[in-house]
Amino acid sequence: MLVAACAGVAMIATPPAFADDPVPSPNNPDVLVGSTPETEATPVPQDGPVGVLAVPTCGARNYKVSSSANSHQGIGAEQSNYNKGTGPATMTFTAQVSGTVQLSYTGTASADAGIILSKASAALGVTLSASITASLGNTISFSVGPKKWGHAAYGVWRKKTVGQYCHGGVGSTWKTVTAYSPWRVGWVVWES
Repeated sequence: MLVAACAGVAMIATPPAFADDPVPSPNNPDVLVGSTPETEATPVPQDGPVGVLAVPTCGARNYKVSSSANSHQGIGAEQSNYNKGTGPATMTFTAQVSGTVQLSYTGTASADAGIILSKASAALGVTLSASITASLGNTISFSVGPKKWGHAAYGVWRKKTVGQYCHGGVGSTWKTVTAYSPWRVGWVVWES
């Protein structure tokens, strides 16, 4: 069972906080807490017909996003504690390592990272970065039920986008590109 945490209080009866609906940590307003619903791809509204696959060539460099999902890239080992007691226990986890997560993509070796970032940011209405560093010492607390394990993974939330990319120029064709663009530093917390 996934548990979202806010101000040290478990919200077990409510759905987890996703990165699209962030719940900031009290002392870290830029840190997101939630689950990683990467399998729940969200279609992205298109401005016009999506028939880009039917067009064999393309003009200028472009990236047309067709779907997106949240993805969490962990930094360091997952942390866990067990509540041996008969009532809820507040567990606190602290980031033990720092690290940088960079934009990555598959589908073509020579895509323009700036085009991917700008087009994905515009399509999703969020600011994406080429890289984000998650620093040491970030802490999260949440409540874990009796006889349950509390788990936490620290890292960087990314936006996974799937779309059609065009290199531009004579003879360029559309290629399917899946990109993972860094978005925010944050935690994934859950109970088992």
